[in-house]
This record gives sequence, C-alpha cells and structure tokens, in this order.
Amino acid sequence: MNNKKQTVYLMHPMWGQNNDDVVAWYKKTVSLLESHYHIYTPQLDTLKYHNLFVSSPALTDSAIVTRDLQYASTSDILFVDFTGSKTASIGCCFELAVGYWNHKHIVAVMPEINIHNHAFIRQACSAVYGDYGSAIDYLKMLSK
Repeated sequence: MNNKKQTVYLMHPMWGQNNDDVVAWYKKTVSLLESHYHIYTPQLDTLKYHNLFVSSPALTDSAIVTRDLQYASTSDILFVDFTGSKTASIGCCFELAVGYWNHKHIVAVMPEINIHNHAFIRQACSAVYGDYGSAIDYLKMLSK
C-alpha cells in the first residue's frame, strides 16, 4: 500500500470578496485538511495584498498565473468553494479547466443558486456539494 499523501490544491474566488473572509477560509480549510494531504494554496501572506497595487516580483500577474496553474496541473485533487460568489471567478474557472484537461479529481462546493452553476463547471467537477462540510467530509474520506 502506498502511504504517500496526495496533494490538494485549494481554490477560492478572491475578486470582489472580503480579504479577511478569504484568508479565514484558507486558514480554516488548511487546518481541516493538512493532516490528510499535502496542500497547495496561494501564499496566505500574499492574500493581504489582494486588490492593492503592490510592487513585488511574487505578485505580478505572470508569477501568480504561473504558480496557480502549476498547482492546478500537478495536484492530485483540486478543491474549490464557490459559496457566496457574487461575480464569476475567472481565475478559478481557468484553474478548473487546467485541472479538467489534466484529468484531475475536482471537488467543488457550489450552492444551486450560484453564478458559477454552469454546464462547463459542473462537467469539469468530479463531485459537486451544496455545502462546505459535506465536501470536507468527502475529501477526508477520499484520503484514506
């Protein structure tokens, strides 16, 4: 039996979201899954700069896109939570497409009434849950 932990890439819309809420989501999700998986996630210390014009080589468009697409293409599992999205997350949709193209197992939280509830998103996802807790339970079960 292979005891090597799988990797999971955590994804959450950022544009138009409250930064404190986004950071709290990442911290909570990491704490719930870190004993089950190796976790890829945008660096929590860079999230505080979201929507700000900060001069940093780690925060250029190219650096962010390259890093995130590498995570999406090399992780075993992608986990995205679209709960509360008021605008479409182009970044998350792009990452989902890369994951789908690379045959990744994609788990999503997406309430029925959600801007992302679209045939392309539903088709790309391996499992879609209406609530966060159920998706977390599934991911924990999947890691065994």
